[in-house]
Amino acid sequence: MRDISRVCLRYAEGGESVKNKSTVTSGVTGAEILQVAFIVLKLCHVINWKWVWILAPTWISAIIALICIAVYIWLIKKIS
Repeated sequence: MRDISRVCLRYAEGGESVKNKSTVTSGVTGAEILQVAFIVLKLCHVINWKWVWILAPTWISAIIALICIAVYIWLIKKIS
């Protein structure tokens, strides 16, 4: 009976063992929604901003990510 349960669990999990299952999540972030909204508003002539500000959610997110990576590297070097 246990073997049948294991087979059913593996089948339900896409053929992988439950112990080896890794969860990958993907979704839309707030910055991506804001980016699309700004582009649509610009192309519909609702807002009259420069493109640098229309694309701000992308470059601000990139700057935050780079700062996080730099802090992480700094902390790793400090601990080592």
